[in-house]
Amino acid sequence: MALLFKEKRAGPGGLFFAATRVADTSLLGYRLRMNYRVVHFEIHADQPDRAIAFYSALFGWRFDKWGGPMPYWLITTGPDSEKGINGGLTLRRGPRPAEGQPINAYGCTIAVDNLDALIAKTPGLGGTIVVPKMPIPNVGWLAYAKDTEGNIFGMMQNDPGVK
Repeated sequence: MALLFKEKRAGPGGLFFAATRVADTSLLGYRLRMNYRVVHFEIHADQPDRAIAFYSALFGWRFDKWGGPMPYWLITTGPDSEKGINGGLTLRRGPRPAEGQPINAYGCTIAVDNLDALIAKTPGLGGTIVVPKMPIPNVGWLAYAKDTEGNIFGMMQNDPGVK
């Protein structure tokens, strides 16, 4: 027999999330289930200033140096009133990804208004297009690029009419 009920709890920084507690009497215990959403991303960089210049120029993101004990920059990707998440940039603590290596982390995809323009702009900023523009039926257009630090990211232009 399982008992379900919802509760709210304070999370880091005073944020709140909804939780569902599942009491399973057959196991004589309970487990906590949360709404697991991505709330932050990190870009790892050999040369943070170079990566900051790349993303600032390509997407207009704002980077603010964090005042903590390690080199870290907070990334604002857009206004809080719009969907999306903010992130951080940190100094890479190991070798950069080898050329041709598959993605070894979560891949991030950025919503864009004009994919063709950003595909054209990327090489001039030191990046490369690694997967050319392709249709995602009923969703839009997608391409993948590599930044100046060897990180791969996606760019998606919404277009539900794509077949």
